[in-house]
Amino acid sequence: MTPRLQRLFDSIKDLNPVERLGEITVEVPASQFKSVAERLKSSGFEQLIDLCGVDYHGYGEGGREGKRFAVV
Repeated sequence: MTPRLQRLFDSIKDLNPVERLGEITVEVPASQFKSVAERLKSSGFEQLIDLCGVDYHGYGEGGREGKRFAVV
């Protein structure tokens, strides 16, 4: 991880970030999206690259536990 990415990662540790392949991922409830997005922006994140909806109905061979719809 680059030093800059590490600083960003460290600044949001309470959001339980995951780093994979040079990207940071944070999962938050929909009700907290706006406040978390504003916090990430003020922490140095410059852009949101992908945001899309997913219907997990019939996902994979065994289905998926949890809510059917998600924004990822």
